[in-house]
Amino acid sequence: KNTSIHELGPNRESGVPGSGYALAIRIGRLVSIAMSVLTLLVVHAIALQLAPGNRPLALLSVIVLATIPQFANTASTLSNDNGVILFATLSLCWSLRILRTTSPMRDAIIGGVLCGVTVLNKTNGIWCVAVMGIAIWLGNRLPRRANWMRAAALQMLVMFVATASVTGW
Repeated sequence: KNTSIHELGPNRESGVPGSGYALAIRIGRLVSIAMSVLTLLVVHAIALQLAPGNRPLALLSVIVLATIPQFANTASTLSNDNGVILFATLSLCWSLRILRTTSPMRDAIIGGVLCGVTVLNKTNGIWCVAVMGIAIWLGNRLPRRANWMRAAALQMLVMFVATASVTGW
């Protein structure tokens, strides 16, 4: 029996069952579950952005993700993978928003912050910066705005600065 998780009884001093290390693990697992639920909600939002009005497809995308055994396993454990999955999914969702944005500078800042938090969770989340940069480039290029290259370069610079500021580089 794992006595660090399954304590022999309530804490004699506080009367709280599962205090100390066991309580910390339980709280951490609850945070992991909450992050996974938020990830499912963001996947739903991504599906609605890709197929507006197609709620059955959005629900199906959530069901497919929720039933992947590794996702369910990771969701119930204490792991930093849940944080990187959540913030990478948020970054992807925000990248799709940037493609149709009306306030590009604000969206570039928020995108940079999301990328920075993703990288803070795990350094392999750095790919989000490239995805966000491509979204900024396409978001400026596709509508054929005047001076789109200059606008895209400035927004990418703002996004990189926001990412670097969050990560502490």
